Amino acid sequence: MMRIVRRDDYRCQHCNKKLQDNEIEFDHIIPVSKGGSSEEHNIRLTCFG
Repeated sequence: MMRIVRRDDYRCQHCNKKLQDNEIEFDHIIPVSKGGSSEEHNIRLTCFG
């Protein structure tokens, strides 16, 4: 998961907020329920704030 954190530069992919370690959430771009995978290319950082 640290590869995703580094790739997204510790920034929420919704609001661009710089995240602290305790604020990081992971989100599927395409939900698993709709056929999305849990591969790195389908996961992004979010803060849900």
